[in-house]
Amino acid sequence: MTTRHALAPYAKSRQKLKQKHRPAPFEEAPPSNLKLMNNSERGKYYRQRRKLNGAHMERCVVALREEIAALIVTRQVQRELALSQQRTPLGAAAHIVSEYCSMFSHGTPVRLAVNEQNATVSLVASVVSILTKPRLRTEQLWIYKTNSSAHSCGTRSFKGLA
Repeated sequence: MTTRHALAPYAKSRQKLKQKHRPAPFEEAPPSNLKLMNNSERGKYYRQRRKLNGAHMERCVVALREEIAALIVTRQVQRELALSQQRTPLGAAAHIVSEYCSMFSHGTPVRLAVNEQNATVSLVASVVSILTKPRLRTEQLWIYKTNSSAHSCGTRSFKGLA
């Protein structure tokens, strides 16, 4: 057995590795006669491939810049909406209620010291006083039991309020 035949399987597996890891150009596959081409033809092929790669990269950059611009506009709109909602009484109350719900969902006790100078604390105190009225609590229990679903504020349910 000659060394040429002994190394033949290794040479085939090496060719398969080269084919797997070769970066594919934008065309389907490299021309089959690439090794048979003269230098000028091969140079034209690689210049064309580089040109296609460059054009593709430019298109990607333009698309990404457009996406960035759209995301910046979206972020500005969301900031403006958040600010405008905080300025309205309903937005401020919703923010306070969501904060209260997040604190209540983790079992954090909330002790309110009502101060007339602080409108936020008095607003929370009024919401808490409304929620703790017995009539409202029994109505809530009746609603939740008839719907047979647990409405939640955060992760805990309100089924056991009474």
